[in-house]
Amino acid sequence: MKNWPEVQFIKRKRQKYIRIRVRPEKIIVSAPKRCSKREMSSFLQDKTEWVNATLFKMKKQVAELEKRKADNEGKILLRGEWKPLMKVRINNSGDRWDFFERDNRLLYAPPAGVSDYPPEKVLLSFYHYCAKREIPERFYNYSENLPFEFNKVYIRSQKTKWGTCSSKKNISFNWRLVKCPYWIWEYLFIHELCHTVHMNHSKEYWALVNRYYPAYKKARKWIKENGMLIFDTP
Repeated sequence: MKNWPEVQFIKRKRQKYIRIRVRPEKIIVSAPKRCSKREMSSFLQDKTEWVNATLFKMKKQVAELEKRKADNEGKILLRGEWKPLMKVRINNSGDRWDFFERDNRLLYAPPAGVSDYPPEKVLLSFYHYCAKREIPERFYNYSENLPFEFNKVYIRSQKTKWGTCSSKKNISFNWRLVKCPYWIWEYLFIHELCHTVHMNHSKEYWALVNRYYPAYKKARKWIKENGMLIFDTP
């Protein structure tokens, strides 16, 4: 279609229905193995109005994302707050970048002989460090008095998921959660803990979520509005 990004057609063995996923760079049409490309194309054609509306909304979100990033240039998003990044002069031997939090600022000391702003890979390493140190500890403290049983907790780097719970009750959280405010952490904690009881998103599951986190709809709305920013920024 006119002004659409690339359209990709995919067939999957276990899929029961035709689905469309719209991304800024690609439209993915997936379907069961039995479906022909003609059927998939026809389905996409029928959904033209919805696809156009979704693309328009995404373009608006991307524009807002770029504005927020520009407004917060020189800052890092951590625990729901934009913290100014400021260089400090200390004796820092070796090739290590040091970070310190002070007065709602994030101070950094580059390796000896380096005067540059922290590159993206350094900021990512800092995020991973914070996530692995803070999220499991806060999760254990939060879940200590809750009636849920789980096995292990992991910090992972999923491309789209915020967290998962396996059939063995192993729970994982995306490291990007460390960018979110604490109340979003708590929602995700409950979200995955409830999956130890219901491995689905049934009415019973959401009733259980509501029992332990009544503001879950507010949290889901926040995630929907800020998810692109969280997953895009380094």
